[in-house]
Amino acid sequence: MSRADLLIPDIGNFSDVAVVDVLVKPGDVVDIDSPLVTLETDKASMDVPATAAGTVTEVLLKRGDKVSKGSLIARLEAAAPAARKIFIDAITAMTFDDAHKILSGGDTAATDYFKLKTTPQLTAAFRPVVERTMDSNGVTQQYNALVAQYKSLPFAKNQDLDISHYVVSKALDGLFFELGQEESKIRKDPAAQTTSLLREVFGK
Repeated sequence: MSRADLLIPDIGNFSDVAVVDVLVKPGDVVDIDSPLVTLETDKASMDVPATAAGTVTEVLLKRGDKVSKGSLIARLEAAAPAARKIFIDAITAMTFDDAHKILSGGDTAATDYFKLKTTPQLTAAFRPVVERTMDSNGVTQQYNALVAQYKSLPFAKNQDLDISHYVVSKALDGLFFELGQEESKIRKDPAAQTTSLLREVFGK
């Protein structure tokens, strides 16, 4: 899992700028350009955006702090770099037979290949992030309390009640659904074949 430090960027000739608001907390999931803190000088105020996406693990600033270029705002854990490597490994491991099946297969043949080859690794990569996020927001504690009540009922069935696995599984289902939709569009619609490689592979 990749970790990233989020820093105050170049803010011109200003230094010792006041932090007037902190917009994130540990456990929050941020995207690139999500606002992290608000700074204020004697001339203007500005939000400082995130330069990476992931789950915030630590916030180093508070209201009233003074910051300059390079000051550490927060640390986050990013699942995306791990996911990128997993997909690259799947491509590297692709055989000639795999490639033939993808090219001659159905509308979602490539998506089906990646789903088969990457789901276990993606599950392992994303599960720690999901667990930390749910823990920090009290979701796990509330769920465990409900499970305990359920299991205390007479004749309650002993089922797999792993909420972390369920959340990750549904997230990956959504990922591969969107990937399949995009693949199908690329195969059928020349306008979606936006690179010369896509036109060469899928163009009629």
